[in-house]
Amino acid sequence: MYIEHYVSETILKYSRQFPVVLLTGPRQTGKTTLLRKLADTDPIHKRAYISLDDPNIRQLAVDDPALFFQRFEGPLLIDEIQYAPGLLTYIKMSVDNDRFAAIQGVQDKLQINGKYWLTGSQMFQTMKGVSESLAGRIGIIRLQSLSNSEIEKTGFGPFVPDPGELRKRSGSAGFMPVAETFRRIICGGMPVLISNPDMDRERFFSAYMQT
Repeated sequence: MYIEHYVSETILKYSRQFPVVLLTGPRQTGKTTLLRKLADTDPIHKRAYISLDDPNIRQLAVDDPALFFQRFEGPLLIDEIQYAPGLLTYIKMSVDNDRFAAIQGVQDKLQINGKYWLTGSQMFQTMKGVSESLAGRIGIIRLQSLSNSEIEKTGFGPFVPDPGELRKRSGSAGFMPVAETFRRIICGGMPVLISNPDMDRERFFSAYMQT
C-alpha cells in the first residue's frame, strides 16, 4: 500500500526551478519510493534510476565518476548519493555546461531544471558535499515520517501551527478515540508500519535503532 506524501508537490515545484533536487531524511521514510513514483509521471524527463546501494555501481561511482556519467547519462535519479560524494562535482559541471548551452540557445531550458534527483540518508555527510559543490544549483527537501493527515488521507496538506487554520480543520477532521490516538503516537509514521499493521512495532524499532 502506497501512501502519498504531501511534500510531493513541493518536489515537483523544486524540480521546475532547480537543476538538482535532493530529498534527504531518515531511512525508511519512503524517499526512494516517493521519487520513483513521481519519476513515472514526469512529463519532461525520462530518468534512469541508479542505486548506489548496488556495490558494483557504487565502486564505479567512487573510483571513476567520469566513466559513471558516460555509462549513465542524465536525467537521473541517484539513490544514496552520500556513498559517492565525488559525483557531486561532476553533476555541478554538467549543470554549468547545460546552463551555458541554454545561454547559447542550443539547450532547452526546460530540460535543465530537474535533470538530477538525489536521495541521501546521512544528513551531515550529504550536506557537506552539497554545500561545497552545488550551492545555488540545488533545492533541498527533508522528508519526515508520515503525518496523521497523510495516513488518514484527509487532504488537509502540511501541518500549519496557526489557530485559524486549525479551526478550519477541526470541523471536518474525524473523531479519533484516545486509545487510537496513543496507538498512532506509539507506532509513529514509518510507512512500513502503517502499511503492515501486523508487524511487531517493538522489534521493528529495536532493529531500526541498532542499525
